[in-house]
Amino acid sequence: AQPYLLDEVARKFGSLKIIIGSMGVPFVPQTICMLAKHENVYADLTISPEKVWQIYNIVVSAHEAGVMDKLLFGSGYPLARADNCIETLLGFNKLLADTNLPTVPREQIRGIIERDTLALLGISRP
Repeated sequence: AQPYLLDEVARKFGSLKIIIGSMGVPFVPQTICMLAKHENVYADLTISPEKVWQIYNIVVSAHEAGVMDKLLFGSGYPLARADNCIETLLGFNKLLADTNLPTVPREQIRGIIERDTLALLGISRP
């Protein structure tokens, strides 16, 4: 479903944490707008190592919209291993070294991987 369909739910149930799966692909721009508009909406950034360009575009869009803190790391296991996904996410800026394409600060990329997602979502540990 298109992420904009969650708009009314996010407004009416402001304390409900909503996670849009796989960045709402193919509706990524809608997902970015939902993340920016609603404090209670997050999205999982499921990394697919063979789709580096898609990941790059998503992360740059999120950075430009100021919603990097709303992205949650996902590996898509068993389709991809977590270590390969982390490597892909941390390494895409290197691919841009000799270009004029925008990059994303490494500390923001690391934030996706290293943040305490349970705390971010207000979920207590057992």
